[in-house]
Amino acid sequence: MREKDKMYCIICDIDNVYTDSREWIAQCPKEGAKRAEWDEFQKLAYLAKPNKQVIDYLLSVKDLTPIMFVTSREDRRDQRKIAVQQIEEFSDNKFCVGDNCYLYMRKEFDYRHSDVVKEDIVKGIVAEGWIPLLAIDDYDVNCEMFKKMGIPTNLYNIEKQEMIKYFEVARDY
Repeated sequence: MREKDKMYCIICDIDNVYTDSREWIAQCPKEGAKRAEWDEFQKLAYLAKPNKQVIDYLLSVKDLTPIMFVTSREDRRDQRKIAVQQIEEFSDNKFCVGDNCYLYMRKEFDYRHSDVVKEDIVKGIVAEGWIPLLAIDDYDVNCEMFKKMGIPTNLYNIEKQEMIKYFEVARDY
């Protein structure tokens, strides 16, 4: 791929980063739960609320670089529709999935850990010619994966409403 063909992007998690999902995640089934329990949990996605701080940050850069929403939400039943609706409505329709942002979700019945799922998704994004300038996530294990991939990473703490530099690429200035 030629240098001019490369495209830059920002990777952002959805739950407890773009959205405040604490109320929803509190309903999360315990490890070993049956499929039916997970399906019931997914019906509660409406409990996720906008996280204005992160939304405002992403909106401030959306005209410069597309946002790749990479989530470990399972793409099952109406979850994609709900995620798209949340992305668009929570930004007052300033984000339009497929136009100035994109949504990547865990495949249906993929029960691997979130870092493994997200690593595969990000590898696909990079293979398409995208260069991630920054990844934002709320889990250390995911941040560690982004670091391993050499992607500058911020760890977001929803409880403190703060973004902490987790990893940055060393520069020779």
